[in-house]
Amino acid sequence: MKRLPLSPASIVFDPDGTPSSSVYAAPYHPRSRAVQQAHAVFLQGNGLPQRWRGRKRFVILETGFGLGLNFLATWQAWADDPQATGQLWFISIERHPVLLADARRALAICDGTPLQDKAQALLAQWPAASPDGIQVRFAHDRVVLQVLQGDVGAALRDWPLQADAVYLDGFSPRLNPDMWSPPVFKALARRVAPGCTAATWSTARVVREGLVQAGFAVERRAGLADKRRGLQAQLVRSPPRVRDAARIMNGWNEQPAVIIGAGLAGAACAQALSAAGVACLVLDQAAEPAQGAFSRCVASRRRRACAPAACSGLDGPTALRTPG
Repeated sequence: MKRLPLSPASIVFDPDGTPSSSVYAAPYHPRSRAVQQAHAVFLQGNGLPQRWRGRKRFVILETGFGLGLNFLATWQAWADDPQATGQLWFISIERHPVLLADARRALAICDGTPLQDKAQALLAQWPAASPDGIQVRFAHDRVVLQVLQGDVGAALRDWPLQADAVYLDGFSPRLNPDMWSPPVFKALARRVAPGCTAATWSTARVVREGLVQAGFAVERRAGLADKRRGLQAQLVRSPPRVRDAARIMNGWNEQPAVIIGAGLAGAACAQALSAAGVACLVLDQAAEPAQGAFSRCVASRRRRACAPAACSGLDGPTALRTPG
């Protein structure tokens, strides 16, 4: 992904504790009904939790991570649903990362609620401002959070993913027009799976037209509190490349990935794919793993820099399998 300068969020808190952006002069969320808004606008707008039931893997894409409340509400709904038996991937993009001290103060609204433990777990691994972003795992790897930090358009163009549902969140098109521009919606169309849904609190014309041009059927729906109306959408027309990618992605869980080379890179690929539910077959010409350049690195006493733990669990013969 193209590296762009990161600008951390500048947050001011109103007397009642409502966090607002000093850059956009707008609140992040209503103080009293933030979690309810996440459920009403984004979960219900995407037909959740019903749509993730029976799925081995369900991917949600969010266009503004902010304070993480949408993620926390989604994680809680996933945990409360006995029919959510697979893995939830929550991929969010953030142009202005929130500093930990501000996040801790804002997420105090979760204290004494069912979200308290999850909020504390998120704060313990809060994504620092870095162009590399962060990936963290919760609930024994059943919930994966990946935060991509940078411009939303660049992230959508450069990051490979197939989203099943989209949370279109961020400051309004009037205040932050770049996030809701035609190029962003065009890039979004290439990062969603057939049948993908999308939801947002904004009913602005640029949002409606952008979704329609991206191949979505759009309709207004009832909102919550100060957001009297919202939008929900479903993909009805996929670009050819999206349909081709979906056919490949749908076969991943049934067919193993073959990785040539059991060195550091091969081991890391096998580990990541296995964690995502993809079975792997690792092949190497040597009788044991890590016998090439990586072994020379270890022999030169640079074990810490080379992270040999990435190869743990790969001891064995030349052909190695990892479970999906």
